[in-house]
Amino acid sequence: MPCLRRRLEQRLSLSAGSLEKPGMSTAMMVEPGIVCCQFDNAFQPHLLAMELDWRDSDWATTTRTWVLFDGLQFIGPAPRRFGMELLRHGVDAFSIRMLWNNTRLAWPDLKRGQIAHTSLGELLAAMGTDLNYLLDQPIIPLESARPLLKAG
Repeated sequence: MPCLRRRLEQRLSLSAGSLEKPGMSTAMMVEPGIVCCQFDNAFQPHLLAMELDWRDSDWATTTRTWVLFDGLQFIGPAPRRFGMELLRHGVDAFSIRMLWNNTRLAWPDLKRGQIAHTSLGELLAAMGTDLNYLLDQPIIPLESARPLLKAG
């Protein structure tokens, strides 16, 4: 699994300065340890997911409400298993596939504002990833992305 971890770290690496937000210090954010990375075979194509160790952080035990899309909320600590693929297929059009513990989710048509008003930014920041960096990725036309979005 070392090559998967290295690829994942390359995809998610950002400078700490880009993560700072008003009222949030990067010193307060403790990145989880990555226990392992595996492909979740229930997704087609498979989704790369991490098993996370939050033990050095309050996120491991603190119950909170995690706001996602379409009124969906998870209540509990940060996920132990997490994977996410965000594709931009238009100026303001995104699709997300996500693994949250044992729950598999997919949203084929989201807007930037919908994504920004979730708990994903905070969760990703704690993991060392800037949500805005992901949202600003190049556009992959839906026709080209279709093989990536096929149903399982």
